[in-house]
Amino acid sequence: MVTKVVFHPSQTTTLASASEDGLVCLYDTGVSQADEALACILNAESPVRDMTFFGAKGDGLALLTGSEGTSVWHWPSALRALDVEDLRQSAGSFNREKALFSIQYHYDQGTDRLRLALSDVEGSVTVVEVQPGGEMHPLLRLESGHKCLVRAVDSHNGTWVTGGEDARLCLWNEKEQEGQVNQSTAFDRKQKKGKKFAPHFQPY
Repeated sequence: MVTKVVFHPSQTTTLASASEDGLVCLYDTGVSQADEALACILNAESPVRDMTFFGAKGDGLALLTGSEGTSVWHWPSALRALDVEDLRQSAGSFNREKALFSIQYHYDQGTDRLRLALSDVEGSVTVVEVQPGGEMHPLLRLESGHKCLVRAVDSHNGTWVTGGEDARLCLWNEKEQEGQVNQSTAFDRKQKKGKKFAPHFQPY
């Protein structure tokens, strides 16, 4: 079953398709023959529920899985830069009392930042920057707007919008929320056998 489809932000004929079997296929939709249209296949090894292109050229692809895992890829070469089986363990230092669950990635082209939003069950959202070396640096916390888990988030020009299981939509000013979290943590990075890849979002 297909779980997500995303067009490339600048290569308008490039389409990424994710599925429950963990495979992400990238196609050139400008090619009519199906076999020739397939550009590459990535294996997240777990059902993919969300994905985001990122990087100045859009050659990065960040995936979130249904098991609270994540992986970051340089998709043109099909190389994995980062693989985390359970984000809840890696993100625990940002909120030691409550488990954090991933919502989605967001790429800010203006600052070239790949950001990940996470929510606890009481509706507080923590936004972290995911860096090439596998570290997560907290950027801001959005709290006191929701009463339960936040399921959707988006950002544009310093304004954030969140939507939760409490049926609320909240708007936030990024500048007013920055600096409320100050811990950093690092992903538990797994090396894939036979693949040596210096983790860098834009290796070319």
